[in-house]
Amino acid sequence: MVQYGSHDMREAVRFRRGLSDGFLAEIKAGRFSAILSAATSRCLDVQIREHYLDIYADGCCVLKLEERQSAPGSYWASIHHKFLDGVSLADDQGSRARGSYVRFKASPAFIDTYVCSLDAILENSRRYVKPEAALEEQMIRQSRCPSSPVLFIDRQVQVYGIRRRADLIGVTVDPEAAARVVLVELKQGLDNRIQHLMDQMGAYRKTVAPQGRLHCEVASSYRTVVAQKRELGLVPPAAAFPEGRPSVECLLVLADYNTKSKLLGRLRERARESSFGVKLILLEKDQYVLPPTDSWEAL
Repeated sequence: MVQYGSHDMREAVRFRRGLSDGFLAEIKAGRFSAILSAATSRCLDVQIREHYLDIYADGCCVLKLEERQSAPGSYWASIHHKFLDGVSLADDQGSRARGSYVRFKASPAFIDTYVCSLDAILENSRRYVKPEAALEEQMIRQSRCPSSPVLFIDRQVQVYGIRRRADLIGVTVDPEAAARVVLVELKQGLDNRIQHLMDQMGAYRKTVAPQGRLHCEVASSYRTVVAQKRELGLVPPAAAFPEGRPSVECLLVLADYNTKSKLLGRLRERARESSFGVKLILLEKDQYVLPPTDSWEAL
């Protein structure tokens, strides 16, 4: 990977999202439609990656479904071994352990047994839920409601070669204003990392939004993602991603924060010294929908 600096940012970022037309058709109305139906009926979070889908339950990935690039039209399914405790999935090709995951040939028999076993897999996954990841998923789900000022379209956004990840990325949905991309870093409770959020956000922004505009490869990928999610019924029918390189707003969200803590004061100090602007939202406990954009505090 080319490092950014004197190099053109078009070369410095490699970012891809999206499924092949064949894979999309299989999910929408083909062999994988039963998996999509089972996931959406349980309000699971379905995210489109590069040639694969991730299905989350409260932040735990309960299925990775990928198209083999060496054999288009052939698919693998991967599940963390901890989520398979007491679960037997049909495997006519021989499952393979890959680190902490078990990989299966995504055959019709596998699909049938996965759908039938999904509740047991979810029960296993609940033992490993992290509160912040569960909150993140609730925010994604609730962003689809009409009162939300932002529609979240992806989580755990990572660029090739960069270890850091942004928690959420979304698009504003104000019909009276140009759509903006919102890059979110989320923290819950008294997380000591709150005081360092400007450093985290600065790294994300420098990578995916140089000069405050979304990188061309990132924008192109998410334009595809939103279109494909719309086709699969995963976002509202009117959902759209802005053309070109939209402006990016950096948003820090603190959920269930104790205002007596000094962490926010330290964050404000760092924000005043920053070369770019950020906005702040404090969410109450069990609050998942963001308030209107005009109420976001500029740090």
